[in-house]
Amino acid sequence: MISVFHSVETMATFAPLMGKTADELAERLAVAADSGKSVDVSAAFGDMTLDVVGSTVFGVRFNCVGGEAGSKGRQGVAAAKAIFKNTSVFGASNPYILVAMLLPTFTMPLVKWFADTYPTEGMKEAFWAQGYLSGLSDEMYQLAQEEMRAEAAGKVGTEGFAAPPASADGSSGREWGDEKVGNGFLKLFLKAHNRETGKMLTRAEVSAQSFTFLLAGYETTASALSFCLYMLAKHKDMQTRLVDEIDQLLGPGDGSRLPGAEELKSYKYLDAVFKETLRMTGPAPLAVRMASENIDICGTQIYKDTAIHFPSNVFHHNEKHFPDPETFMPERFLEGHALYEKQNHRAYNPFGSGPRQCVAAKFAATEAKLALISLLRKFRFTLDESRPFKTRMTITLAPVHGVHVFVESRK
Repeated sequence: MISVFHSVETMATFAPLMGKTADELAERLAVAADSGKSVDVSAAFGDMTLDVVGSTVFGVRFNCVGGEAGSKGRQGVAAAKAIFKNTSVFGASNPYILVAMLLPTFTMPLVKWFADTYPTEGMKEAFWAQGYLSGLSDEMYQLAQEEMRAEAAGKVGTEGFAAPPASADGSSGREWGDEKVGNGFLKLFLKAHNRETGKMLTRAEVSAQSFTFLLAGYETTASALSFCLYMLAKHKDMQTRLVDEIDQLLGPGDGSRLPGAEELKSYKYLDAVFKETLRMTGPAPLAVRMASENIDICGTQIYKDTAIHFPSNVFHHNEKHFPDPETFMPERFLEGHALYEKQNHRAYNPFGSGPRQCVAAKFAATEAKLALISLLRKFRFTLDESRPFKTRMTITLAPVHGVHVFVESRK
C-alpha cells in the first residue's frame, strides 16, 4: 500500500481530481471575495479535503464543497468534525477514559457499564458520528464490490452495473445518486492480502482501513492548509513572494491550468512555505512506537513492548535544531539560502519516519500545494485581527475558532 501512495502514476492520476476540488473551493470563496466580511477558511478546507478523500479513496464525489446542507457529503463533514471535537487523549468529552487510567484493571467492566449507561453529550455525538461514517464506509465497500463484479463480468449498462464511462472533465466514473463513482484506493484494499496469513482482507478489515483513511485525510490536511494560509495572511511579504512564484511558473493564460504532480517539484518556495508551516504547527505532533527489544539509550533503559512517545513539535521548536524557532521563516527549507545550512534537517519530522511513516505524506503534500496554488492565483488574503487564533490538541492539532481571513480578488 505504501508503494501505491508513493507511485508517480498514482499521483498523476489523482492530481487532476485534487485540482478540480481545489477549483471548486476557489469558486466558493469567490462569493465572499471583496465583501468586507472575513471567512473561516478552516471550515472550507475541511469540505475540500473530504471531497478529495471521497474521489481518491472511495471513488465517490461527496460534493461537500458545493453540496446542499443535509447531503451525504455535508453529513460526512459534520460527523468527521464531531469525532475530532469529542475524541481526545485527555478524555475531555469522555471522563471515563481518565477514570479507566486511574483505576486497576479489574474495575474496567464496571467503568464500561457506567460509560454505556450514562454517556456524556459529547460521547453521544461521537457515537453518532462513528456510526454514520462506519455506515458510509460500508456503503462505499458495497459499491466498489459491485464495480469489480461488473468489470469482471464485462457488464456495461445492465442490471444497474456499468464500467466507468469517460466524463466531461476527463475522469472516469458512473453516477451514484448525484455523486460520481470512479476508481479509488478502496478497490486496491479489496484486492489486498494479509502479509502474515496470505488471505484476502476481510470486509471488516477493509472497512476499518477505509474509515481510517477517511478521518486522517480529512482533518490533518485541512488543519495544515488552515495554518499555512494563516501564516501567509499574517506575513504579507511572503504571500507576495509565493504569488510571484506561482504566476511565473504557471505563465500567462486564463488561470484555469494547474500544475501536474511532477511539475510541483519546481515550486521551491511553495514547498518551503508548506514545510515551515508543518514545522511550526504540524497537525500530527505526536507519534507512538512500540519497542521491539530491550535497549539502552543514553543511559535510559527501555524495555521491549514499551510504548514510546515522540513529540515532534518539541524537536521543531528547539533552538538547537532550528534557530529562532518561533519565527516563521520558509527560507529554512530553501536549499542554497544561508539559513538552510543552519537548520538540523534531521530533526524535521512532521510525518514520522521509517517503515511506520505516514503512508500518505506525499499524497497530502500534493493536495495541499494544489489547493494553495488554486487559491493564490485568484485571491490575496488578509488576516482578520479581530478574531482570536488559538490551537487545541485532541487527536491532532487544529485551530479552536477557525482561521478567519479577508478574501480579496486579484486584479
